[in-house]
Amino acid sequence: SAGTTEESQSGGTSAGTTEEPQSSGAPSAGATEEPQSSASSAEETVSSKLTVKKLRASVNANCSVTLSWSKNANAKKYQLYRSTGKKYTRIATIKGKTKYTDKEAPKGKKVYYRLRAVGSNTSLSGNYSKVVKAKVLWLRTPTIQVSKGETSLGKASVAVRLKKYDGTYAEIYVSQDGKKYVKIPLKSGTIKSFKKVYRLTYSYKKFQKQTLYFKVRTYKMHGTEKRKSSFSKVKRIVL
Repeated sequence: SAGTTEESQSGGTSAGTTEEPQSSGAPSAGATEEPQSSASSAEETVSSKLTVKKLRASVNANCSVTLSWSKNANAKKYQLYRSTGKKYTRIATIKGKTKYTDKEAPKGKKVYYRLRAVGSNTSLSGNYSKVVKAKVLWLRTPTIQVSKGETSLGKASVAVRLKKYDGTYAEIYVSQDGKKYVKIPLKSGTIKSFKKVYRLTYSYKKFQKQTLYFKVRTYKMHGTEKRKSSFSKVKRIVL
């Protein structure tokens, strides 16, 4: 987390450095600027050559965030910064790679990232990249299996089995066309109380040879708040 020291995936070291977001640097109205020196111009040229482009962020099923960007031929290393508000904290220094996975991204929040390249002369660094954001959910995305069979009473059923998941409860949605989904009413109980399998009965005559689509999300309660996962991949079954 911010402020702690951790190894980056590429072998770099997190720094825990906190910075205020950079201002635009634009002079106020009516201000007079001195002409730039040649040394200042040279530094700006180096900074422009160290600009990082195409920073992207994607949220993974386990609630980590993977950042990727275009390689800069002049960069010796990259410094990655994260924020959930006004201040940015350097969370990693990456060498030799253009990808990093943030396994400590704060859950349940919008997270902002920016990156800058550092040259062989470590006193010179590029401008910060454009900021990218990611919404990290509270729980990992569940994986499910769907199969057909019969209940112990001989009724036709679809079994929705949770394989990997976080959370206490499940919500199951079904669709007949893969587009419009309806939430299935479930008996109260935790995922564990159902032994991770929900057996949904249906009328064989009504649904024979029909295709149904299922997706699931899980949640846990925090006071009166439902902290949810994203939906699983859709599973299709022909009855």
